[in-house]
Amino acid sequence: MRKPIAHAVGLSVALASTPLYAQIEEVIVTAERREANLQEVPVAVSSFSSENLESAQVSTIGDLQSMVPNLSVHSGDANNAVVYIRGIGQIDSVAFFEPGVGIYLDDIYLGRAQGAFLDVVDVERIEVLRGPQGSLYGRNSVGGAIKYVSAAPTDEISGNISAHLGNYDRRDIKASISGPLSDNLKARLTLASMEHEGYSVNRFDGERDGDRDTQFARAVLQFDPNDDISIQLALDYSDSDPKRSRTPAKETPINIILGPSFPADKDPFVVNADFNTVEQTETKGISLNASWALNENWSLKSISSYRELDYGTELDLDGTPINAFGIYYFNEQEQSSQEFQLQYQSDHLSLVTGLYYFNEQGQTFDGGVFANIFSATSGDGFFETDSYAVFGQLDYDINEKLTAIAGFRYTKETKSYRRIAESFNLIALAAGNPALANPDSDLLRGVRGQGVVTSGNPDDADFNNFSPKLGLKYQLSEDTNLYASYSTAFKAGGFNGRVTSDALTPFDEETLVSLEAGLKTQLWDDRLRINAAIFRNQYDDLQLSSFEASADGGSILPVFTNAGEAVMKGAELELTALLSEALTLNLNIGYLDAEYREYITGDAVNNQLIDISDQRELVNAPEWDTQLGLRYDFAAWDWGQLSFLTDISYRSKTYLEVNSQETLAQSGYSLVNAAFILAAEDNRWNIMLGGKNLSDKRYRSHAFDISAFPGVMLGYYSAPRTYALSASYNF
Repeated sequence: MRKPIAHAVGLSVALASTPLYAQIEEVIVTAERREANLQEVPVAVSSFSSENLESAQVSTIGDLQSMVPNLSVHSGDANNAVVYIRGIGQIDSVAFFEPGVGIYLDDIYLGRAQGAFLDVVDVERIEVLRGPQGSLYGRNSVGGAIKYVSAAPTDEISGNISAHLGNYDRRDIKASISGPLSDNLKARLTLASMEHEGYSVNRFDGERDGDRDTQFARAVLQFDPNDDISIQLALDYSDSDPKRSRTPAKETPINIILGPSFPADKDPFVVNADFNTVEQTETKGISLNASWALNENWSLKSISSYRELDYGTELDLDGTPINAFGIYYFNEQEQSSQEFQLQYQSDHLSLVTGLYYFNEQGQTFDGGVFANIFSATSGDGFFETDSYAVFGQLDYDINEKLTAIAGFRYTKETKSYRRIAESFNLIALAAGNPALANPDSDLLRGVRGQGVVTSGNPDDADFNNFSPKLGLKYQLSEDTNLYASYSTAFKAGGFNGRVTSDALTPFDEETLVSLEAGLKTQLWDDRLRINAAIFRNQYDDLQLSSFEASADGGSILPVFTNAGEAVMKGAELELTALLSEALTLNLNIGYLDAEYREYITGDAVNNQLIDISDQRELVNAPEWDTQLGLRYDFAAWDWGQLSFLTDISYRSKTYLEVNSQETLAQSGYSLVNAAFILAAEDNRWNIMLGGKNLSDKRYRSHAFDISAFPGVMLGYYSAPRTYALSASYNF
């Protein structure tokens, strides 16, 4: 990591000798649920405007990974958002396990990992908050939060249309129109279609795996009867319906029971799979956001929402044309939430406090097909969560320089669960219907009750927690702020929804104690911005998901447990420098020292509990991640300007699954992106030619260790080299 440090040293020399004229623009964020200058907010937060996101070629929240220190975010095996901040997150995607990082769509918490890997469409800004956020946000956010803020209706008629054409037959079209309908009513409508073919070739049927076919719509009405009251009604809809699910590459050979052996895949984008023809995600949402300025100091806000998710997939997890381990997972979920928020603001005191209610309920249908040994399983799960919370944070200016911060969160949560599972003899079923010798998920739906049935209906599980926060902010000078905070967080426990017999005993909640100190400063007449933070997280009873072999070795057992204790220590640096009128430099560096202090698991041989903390590494917790970006604006013409942008990012070795298999760990790698942008002087239109992963690096972002059964390790790879020509027009 000497290179990033050398860049920072070289920057100081350059600033001392280079004439500077431009100034860094002020960034307004709502990280603390009220508008504030980024440099005055005592929390580690990164913010990106729609212009930032467009020029950085950000098409999904996954593209934010290299732009924020100590952030890992990618799409998992089941079209789910896998998000880790400072080593805290949740790798499992099933409906019974809570995300470790909250994703908020216009202040609405998204309860499921499916449907949360958001496309960037008609966005105003995205904020990434690092560290616990419970004293300000309705839902638990142990590791941090990603806030997606959509563009609001405008006072005048305006709109935008854009198109992207690229390799892998990429075809994206996005359009929005906004404006007034009457004196105090305005609206905004956004439509988008995003498609590309899969990055992998499937030798089994000649199709391409992991393609994309997404349609999106959003409509907003905003009613402002007077200057004090604003009411916004928003509806959104998305439908992702590709032809194939994403098939992982075999990182090890596999020996099929009652079948041949298959070698590891030489090319991760050439697969040979037969159980991957289902992949569908549909989301619907409606929200009502009302705010009322009671007087010059007090304001009241109500945030109401209802959302639905309908998800289904079939995944080939043996990576062969023989159906040795094909799994399927379907999830129907609905959630509703209500938040009341009261704010007070005066010269020396600010207060945000609120009440929050969240309910989600749904059902799953999941199982596996093992046609090579003529067996299959299925299960119907039913779940519900009720969560109540009261939260608040008070900031008091002790004097002109020093501010004291005190916050809290109290949460009461109840979870219920029941499951009916079946195991099937495919030979017996096929006697009446030959297709059932190798069924898909749809066929197994039709034979419920014809297998060996087991069921589980445990008592409800209740969880209660009080999480305090204390902090100080000190204004060292007009342009420099220091802050320090102590905060706690919790995530409720629940039930292992993949099993039946052991589901009677819920797993426990996990808790976090976080210490953070930071500096935010702007120097050289606002031409250099430096934001830095150091932190230490104490993580207890962290919830971990893994797979182990059954006692007879003939099947796999899903294990979800509270492993023990982990500590994450680290530092972060974000730097923006205007080296001249034409040249801008961006640098961020994340350092993370994360380790288990205790990891308790069962020893099947000796029938006892053992500590294996010295044999495990934390998931998605690389020691180093950095990005260095440059933007150069060429001399402008009367009609427009040409700009060149490039960035290089580095991420050190990363363990991608709980068992810390070296075969599945991703070694350190670098990525290079670049773009040319030609923009009109009045910003009416722009044309961009851009490329991502220009060196065509093959790197894993997700992995499965199922060496216990059926005996293979699998890796999911991120996109290879991509490029696109895009054009947009604003009116």
